[in-house]
Amino acid sequence: MQRAWIRPKKMGGTLIRRLIVFLRERGFELPITSHILIAFSTGPDSTALSHLLTKYGKKIASREKIRLLHINHHWREKTSDQDEQFAKNFAQQFSLPIAIHHINPPPKKGVSWEAFARQERKRIYQKEAKKYQALVFTAHQADDLAETLLWRIFTGNLQTHASGILFQQGVEIRPLLNTQKADLLQYLEEENQSYQVDESNEFSRFLRVKIRKEILPSIKKIFPRVTEHLVQLAFYAQFKQKRKVMKDLGDFWLESMIQFAGVLPRRPHFEMLEKLKNQEKKILEMYLPGGWKLTKQRHIIPQEKESKTLLPLKQEKWILEKINDKRTDT
Repeated sequence: MQRAWIRPKKMGGTLIRRLIVFLRERGFELPITSHILIAFSTGPDSTALSHLLTKYGKKIASREKIRLLHINHHWREKTSDQDEQFAKNFAQQFSLPIAIHHINPPPKKGVSWEAFARQERKRIYQKEAKKYQALVFTAHQADDLAETLLWRIFTGNLQTHASGILFQQGVEIRPLLNTQKADLLQYLEEENQSYQVDESNEFSRFLRVKIRKEILPSIKKIFPRVTEHLVQLAFYAQFKQKRKVMKDLGDFWLESMIQFAGVLPRRPHFEMLEKLKNQEKKILEMYLPGGWKLTKQRHIIPQEKESKTLLPLKQEKWILEKINDKRTDT
């Protein structure tokens, strides 16, 4: 039975608006038409994301396109199965399809459980995404990103890994990277929604956990906005990285789109352009929103006999023009 959409309360409204803006800024056309698989660990972050999208996410995706994906790692003898049952109950409560996967310990001794589990999760994400032609939403949030950046600073890897956790990596999308955990917890309290707690996160054996439980809270006492500023630093590094990719795909196309056409470049444009650049046809066309057409013309210039290579040169010319064509309105 289809549930009616209802208006969110204060924090719910804040989070859903923030999520919409964040996705649009990163090139997503909303609502998303493909299936969405939410990686649902049953912790507060993934519970908040699943609850928010299912209950208030009509502008982001149709509820019929949302599915849950729970992975039982069997790290904890009793509570791992309790988490799985919680996931099943949550899915039943909101009438959501759910896929349950199990990960066993690594087959070889000496293999890191965390590294092995991460590899297995990626494999499962890819398998399920391919099965449903879906995106996988994970609940990495701003505090995770800040912790990662601090970890990179302390280990001397900031220069090469300043981007921290990427917004998109393959089929994985991290829509909560600009949302702090405190807001997610406030939302769950506002909605009276329970969640599971992984007690292993409370032990400070690993450096990442020490940063989360000890170092970052100490820094926040002196610099209350440290998480926000670290996230901004990571986003700036990601922007520079993406800008380099866009530059590699063609400066003329990008600058013409912005300066003359007034079109906001989105992910489908970059994908289309990449295909366009790799094709060998002499004339190729790409239709853009707002009545614009981008044309690539390729000319073969024969080399003179004195040339050392004796190979023909390829010269490309890009033309952006205003047209009246219904195809540009899609």
